[in-house]
Amino acid sequence: VQLVVQFAPAKPTISQSSPVTVTENEDQTLTCSVSNLGNPAATISWLQGGDALPADSRFGVSSDRLTLTITGVLRADAATYSCRATNVVGMETSDGVQLVVQFKPAKPTIDNSSPVTVTEGDNPSLTCLVSNLGNPPASISWLQNGGALPSHSRFGLSANNLTLTITGVLRADAATYSCRATNAAGVETSDGVQLIVQYPAENTNITCNKPDSQHLESSSLECTCTADGVPAVNSFSWTKDGSTPLPTGVTTAEEGAKLVFISLARAQSGMYECSASNGIGAADQADVSITVRYAPEDTTVTASPSTTVQEGQPITLTCTANAVPAVSYTWTKDGGNVPSGASVSGGSLQIAQLNRSDSGDYTCMADNGIDPDGQDTITVDVTYPPSVESFNADSNPVDENNSVTLTCTVDSNPDPTSIRIVREGTGSEGDTTLETGQDVKTLSRTIENVSYTTAGTYRCDADNGIGTAATGDLTLLVNYIPVFTHERDRYAIGKGAPVTMMCNVTAYPTPVTFSWTVDGVPVNQIANIVSEDLGSSLSYTAVREADYGLYNCTATNAQGSRSAIIELAAESAPEPSDDLEVTKKNSSNHVNLQWTAGFNGGLETNHTIQYRTGGGTWQDGPQETEQANENRPHYTVTFQLPDKATYNIRIRATNGIEPAAISNMKSVKVEAAKTMYGDFFLTRETFNKDLLDLQSPSAVRLSNRLINELDQIFEHILGYEGSTITLYREGSVVALFQSKVGESETEDTVAAFTNSISDGQVGGLAVDKDRSTITDKPPTVGGDATLPSALVSAGTVATEAGAIGGPVMSANNNIIYISIGVCTAVLLVIITVVVVLAVGGTISYITPLYIAGGVCAAVLVVTIIALVLLALRRRRSASTKKDPGDRMALAVRPTSI
Repeated sequence: VQLVVQFAPAKPTISQSSPVTVTENEDQTLTCSVSNLGNPAATISWLQGGDALPADSRFGVSSDRLTLTITGVLRADAATYSCRATNVVGMETSDGVQLVVQFKPAKPTIDNSSPVTVTEGDNPSLTCLVSNLGNPPASISWLQNGGALPSHSRFGLSANNLTLTITGVLRADAATYSCRATNAAGVETSDGVQLIVQYPAENTNITCNKPDSQHLESSSLECTCTADGVPAVNSFSWTKDGSTPLPTGVTTAEEGAKLVFISLARAQSGMYECSASNGIGAADQADVSITVRYAPEDTTVTASPSTTVQEGQPITLTCTANAVPAVSYTWTKDGGNVPSGASVSGGSLQIAQLNRSDSGDYTCMADNGIDPDGQDTITVDVTYPPSVESFNADSNPVDENNSVTLTCTVDSNPDPTSIRIVREGTGSEGDTTLETGQDVKTLSRTIENVSYTTAGTYRCDADNGIGTAATGDLTLLVNYIPVFTHERDRYAIGKGAPVTMMCNVTAYPTPVTFSWTVDGVPVNQIANIVSEDLGSSLSYTAVREADYGLYNCTATNAQGSRSAIIELAAESAPEPSDDLEVTKKNSSNHVNLQWTAGFNGGLETNHTIQYRTGGGTWQDGPQETEQANENRPHYTVTFQLPDKATYNIRIRATNGIEPAAISNMKSVKVEAAKTMYGDFFLTRETFNKDLLDLQSPSAVRLSNRLINELDQIFEHILGYEGSTITLYREGSVVALFQSKVGESETEDTVAAFTNSISDGQVGGLAVDKDRSTITDKPPTVGGDATLPSALVSAGTVATEAGAIGGPVMSANNNIIYISIGVCTAVLLVIITVVVVLAVGGTISYITPLYIAGGVCAAVLVVTIIALVLLALRRRRSASTKKDPGDRMALAVRPTSI
């Protein structure tokens, strides 16, 4: 018999330690171990939470029932699992193993609708909502554009991380934000919420479709305005130079963002400002400068001080042009380079010291890179004093009796206003003008039949009013037969006395040879003959009777020979003069005589001036003594006659040998002077106030010039004593003068003056011959203003304005005299009426008459005082200012006698 001992199974155990953690949807296996199944062998079962397993196919038990596999564990499967061994004897249950099912959280959501719009600087908050945090409970985190949040304190999280707050949100914070729930089972991320951060328009910028260099007049141009901002900028407005509306021809497009210039005009140049706005905050601005460019125009060159400048002086040429952009200037002269001495700075060309070669056309080219260039030309004329380039004779030396042409060439700018060829004087002779020209640079003079007197120094003078007149000299040589120059052709010598006879010549060429004969035969050998280049002398130590005679001196050079007769004679009576002349006289009874002595007979000779009136006795006047060795000297003597009368004058010459020699006789009338009053109407002179002062330099110069002319006009008037310029006044310039002549010479004086101005000229000054006059009648004070009047009244005083005081004072006096007369008449009437009324007993009318009489008397007193003051003023003016005679002192040059 088999004893079957039944016993309960041992207590099962689950191999897995509790708790067993499994992730949802994963498979989990639990293994039950039983050390003894008991007898009968126990059956194994699995319990969930102490109860049978759910009837779910996901729960699979192995065939031996020891293994439990849960396929796709669900979070509901989380429980305490145990295994139980059961037989008929009993049952044993293992300790439970807790199955922990882990699962990911639910998908979070953000409690803010997307997009979330905020303004920069706001403090937006986002809230994360999670319906199930999962197992284990999920942790919450925030993402920015799928990445971690920036590590910045501005991003703040609540304690459970479910709320995100951005403090002072920035535009950089604009992004997609999401929240994420994370546990061991997995991760769930919410849908993103877009955070839009709004900010005002900024970074406004203007771009044009053409660079500045292409902003050309008449071309088109578009400028576009852009700006950053959230929301996008949608409002644009434009101003020019801070003002609206925009200029004509400027429009906008593309909702104002584009500025359109249809055809650029220079008036459209300026600062254009674009104002951009998106409705958030203030608008933002940007500006662009539009400069319309155009080619140079109105190019102009000016000269300072003038285009005509004297050599050595500076000049500045200034070039200006209207153009955008600014131009650069280029200068040329006559198409080439400017002078090396020129200083060019931009549009200015300066020459510190002009040279005559600097004359020419100066062109300024103005260029700013836009065609066409501008240009202007100015002609600079450098004036300079004349210089004599050449002064030549076509033949030098020239043979006697031939012709010769002298030619003077002058360099001058402007052309000489005066050019002349002058023969320079020698000794007492003055220069002789041979040829004159005007506005020519070359002047010629042909001299016909040249003689030895033609030889000498010639001068070419040229003047153009600038600097010093030019002078060039030419020494003209003449080939001629010797010409005798010795002064004496007679020698009167006593026997036994020495004598030296001179034979002198001028000749060209030299040398000159000399030969002597006397009365046709050779000279006695006792004569001493000494010859030099241009002279020969023949001397006797003691003259004999046989030595008297006619000596022939012959001089010979390459051109030929010429002879001269020199007489050696015994002493004799003097010979008379035959050229006595009276050259001047004056009202002081002085006369001026001139004569040439006759041959003195070889002895000292006295020349006595004799005079008489009518047929009276000859009276001796001054005496001149001629030495024996003198040869026909010329005398000029001034002496005073005793009375005013008509005199006969002669010269009586005596040398101790009779008879005396009597000259020709001259008659002269000594008489009182007569003042002539005249005026020159100078038609081409310009009046200036300096002429009112006769002592001013300009008045003195003009006065001297006019007096020189008057001296020449009246030169032949014996009694002419000089002229005085007494006043200048307008019209154009009227010069008043006085001239003093003899009483009997007035007609000759008038005739001389009239003839001298008949051609409308006086010494190079243009005069009105019809209005220029001279008369012996004194002008009337206060008369016609065109007459040479008001000078001569002794009572006239020149006013400060230079006018003669007579007419002005006369007018004032007339007013005063009329006032006195009227007041006196009124007073007489009043006195008569008062007397009549008083006699008639009508007293009531007397008082007003007294008042009227008093007023008139007061006016009379004031008028008399004014008259006295005017008289005192005239006296004071006469004492402090020179009288007309004194005022004209600089303008007077009396003719000496």
